[in-house]
Amino acid sequence: MFFVLSKTLALLFLPSNFLILLGLAGVALMLTRRKGAGAFVAALSIVLLTAASVLPLGDLLGRALEDRFPEWDASRGAPTALWCWEEQLRLAFRRSVASRSMATVARVLLRWRR
Repeated sequence: MFFVLSKTLALLFLPSNFLILLGLAGVALMLTRRKGAGAFVAALSIVLLTAASVLPLGDLLGRALEDRFPEWDASRGAPTALWCWEEQLRLAFRRSVASRSMATVARVLLRWRR
């Protein structure tokens, strides 16, 4: 059950599919009393879908990763390691959670001092 649900939600929340669903929600709103809000949502989804399909957003987002390391050169030998993003993301998440926790503790202590 979880597998089917996760795959269905992943498909629905792909950026292009999400923008199409947003446009359909705007059309559905136009059929109700909220015609102005529906027209705004539908127009916004069309503009965003057009921008996502025309602008080179994927290239711009991938360029930061591609330019970070030099291209592989056979004269320097084979690569000796693989970069693992999962551990870096886990550490960054832990740091952000820890910093939020410390900020909450500091706020509580400051209120307690008053």
